[in-house]
Amino acid sequence: TPAALDLNMGCPVPKVRGRGGACLLQTPEVAYRLVTAMRGATQLDVSAKIRLGWDEDRSVEIAQGLAAAGASLMTVHGRTSAQRYAGEADWDAIARVAAAVPIPVVGSGDILTAAQARARQRAAGVAAVMIGRGAVGNPWIFRALATGGDAFPPAAERARTALRHAELHAAFYGPDRRGVASVRPLRKVLPRYLPDYPDLRDALVQVETVADVAAALAPAAPAPTITWVMVLTSDMGVAAGDGRHAAEDEEDERRLAGDHAHRPPAGPRAQHPRRGEDEGELVEGR
Repeated sequence: TPAALDLNMGCPVPKVRGRGGACLLQTPEVAYRLVTAMRGATQLDVSAKIRLGWDEDRSVEIAQGLAAAGASLMTVHGRTSAQRYAGEADWDAIARVAAAVPIPVVGSGDILTAAQARARQRAAGVAAVMIGRGAVGNPWIFRALATGGDAFPPAAERARTALRHAELHAAFYGPDRRGVASVRPLRKVLPRYLPDYPDLRDALVQVETVADVAAALAPAAPAPTITWVMVLTSDMGVAAGDGRHAAEDEEDERRLAGDHAHRPPAGPRAQHPRRGEDEGELVEGR
């Protein structure tokens, strides 16, 4: 069950804007009627996302019309549709919208860090900020906002997350028409997990499969180091360099020799010791 309905009028992509999305900014009266119809057809809250306008800033006018039509919340991206993602988002325009309508306004545009999000929210007087491209390769930005910190995870954690992203992508979309579970759509995304590893970019923008991703990320996520220790049984004597005095070592050797002298005759099994019983055994350190 949805919590709310949103009319997205902010997408500037050419294949969408001719039939919907930001196209409605050219005819805002149609958008107003859509919001009114949506409110009349459901008990759910209706929100709307807009840009500043189609090719000029009409954001206050459009926002006021949407609020009057029944929108409960509004998101404003600080560019026109014609700008797409060029230049910088106009947060002054977003602030003017927030001051001009009686409903909560969410600001959007060029939020790349948690610190930027906090600063923009305070300066523009918006209820919240929306983060899009700033979360690509950095999903930890939301944790930073929730906890108040800005710490970036170590490279190994980011590499593991990038690989998990690829695994989930392949599992969700499945094999393509060639029968390959391709991750090609992630070629532009994966390098953003590791901006401090520019040498990995060439390999990451050429990946085809999850295995390719794992191989490309290997330098940033080395395999864990395995430590081996030697465990010695009584028949092998004591380990050298264990910190005891030489006299104590000699006493142990004499005691062990005496123990052997009083042992019963060895059976067939004792005559052919297995590794781990009467010989040293390699045990993986934990």
